[in-house]
Amino acid sequence: MIHTKTLRVAFSRHYSQNPFHGAGRTVISLLKHNYSDAIEAYKKSPDPAGAACLISKEICYTKAIQHYNTLLNVSEPHSHVFGTLVKLIRATKNQHKMAELWKDMKRFNVLPNRQLFSSIISASAEARDKELLRDLLETWPRLNFQEDAICIQFIRSFIELNDFDATFEAYKVLEKPTIPVFMVIVQTCRSVQQSSCVAMLWNDILKHEINLDSRLCSLLITTCYDINNTVLAQDVFEHSKHLKVSFHSYFKP
Repeated sequence: MIHTKTLRVAFSRHYSQNPFHGAGRTVISLLKHNYSDAIEAYKKSPDPAGAACLISKEICYTKAIQHYNTLLNVSEPHSHVFGTLVKLIRATKNQHKMAELWKDMKRFNVLPNRQLFSSIISASAEARDKELLRDLLETWPRLNFQEDAICIQFIRSFIELNDFDATFEAYKVLEKPTIPVFMVIVQTCRSVQQSSCVAMLWNDILKHEINLDSRLCSLLITTCYDINNTVLAQDVFEHSKHLKVSFHSYFKP
């Protein structure tokens, strides 16, 4: 378990604004030549820059956490520190530690950027931690990137854990889903025998005035075929006459 001490110096909040408030630059310089001297310099004056640099050089998660806990004695971690830890968690197959690290990120009010958030989702999915994934999903709307790629990552992660309801919660975060998202969510519905959801998705496509391409149109019509809904398929076809899609080829005579 990550050991986190609550002792802080009075000006730790000021320190947290500057990743180089300690021996960070010295550590970075010393690491090029002498690992032991870099460690000693860091222990005397730890800062986020030094911690991130040392952690990035480690191949042992336990040693990396020692550097992390040394930092927590006097300062607060930056997103770069968490980024290096998440990368190491995945590289050393310690994905089960991700939940503890995420709790610390929230405790220190560290908001991940898009790349870090995506890595955290991946680590959580690899750990098959459904509770953590749902916590990440709740956090996502408060971040500044409601992107298709993140949505698709959530959808695929939840479906691997057989959480079909959460896939739709992820889909609904987006203000305006795009064709790639609709492709993935429709394919997901088909994969879990929930093709009946296509009617709701079709209404969303119309609401958002999505310009169908041939791939999405074909997928929608095929999904309608799964449930033998010729009325809905005909509606899809009527909205995609400009595409070279044969409506009747999808249905048995």
